[in-house]
Amino acid sequence: MTKQLLFFAGLAAATAALIVEMRKRRGSGQYPLSALVRDRYALRGSFPLPALVGFAAGATVIVVPVLVCAALGWLHFDGVVRAAPGLLAQCVLSVAIVFLWAAVEELIFRGAVLPQLLLRVPVRVALFGSAFVFAATHLGFSSETEIDFLTFAAVFLDGLGLAIAYLWTGSLWVSTIWHAAKNLCVWALGFFAFQLTPALLQTSYTVPYERVRAIHAIGSATVALIALVLGWKLWNPGQSRRPPAPV
Repeated sequence: MTKQLLFFAGLAAATAALIVEMRKRRGSGQYPLSALVRDRYALRGSFPLPALVGFAAGATVIVVPVLVCAALGWLHFDGVVRAAPGLLAQCVLSVAIVFLWAAVEELIFRGAVLPQLLLRVPVRVALFGSAFVFAATHLGFSSETEIDFLTFAAVFLDGLGLAIAYLWTGSLWVSTIWHAAKNLCVWALGFFAFQLTPALLQTSYTVPYERVRAIHAIGSATVALIALVLGWKLWNPGQSRRPPAPV
């Protein structure tokens, strides 16, 4: 019951934040959703370096734990998917879906939930609050009846890093690239929620998956900690980069 309550509470909070952000843009001469997307995805300042950092962070969260598990003998690479008719088209479509999925999630959680929290609570509280809502809504992807705290912690830490990336750059592009890079790595291993192709890398585990989740949580914590340190060093949280007022 606690898991369901957290999931629906997070879903309600995210939906309410998105509705409020869209209502702000009524009467702007544009469709509210289109205006929100244009506002949140506007490029502000330098792009290539933050985008590269975002891609590296997203890939690291998955690739490093996989390599650690392989080095410990917990994971074995059994090969790669064989080429088949239509596989390339399926891969292209899968990549597009992965990126679109990341973009939609970023628009909701970093583009709506985080700005709404910034209007009401201190910046640090808003960062952790948006990450909590992000993690709560991901409880619905698990078939387990109880909360998997390792997975919850990993998603929470991912959300924290993504929120810092958004406040650091003032645009959703970097956090979306970060999010998509992580999901692309998950897709390649066959664990993405909407898998259209077989896993590109065939793997097998020799230990209970709880250990793998623990390594993943440690990887997410490391990346989030680095993002936190960089964010605090390069951007003064006392001077929040609040999203600009809608036009």
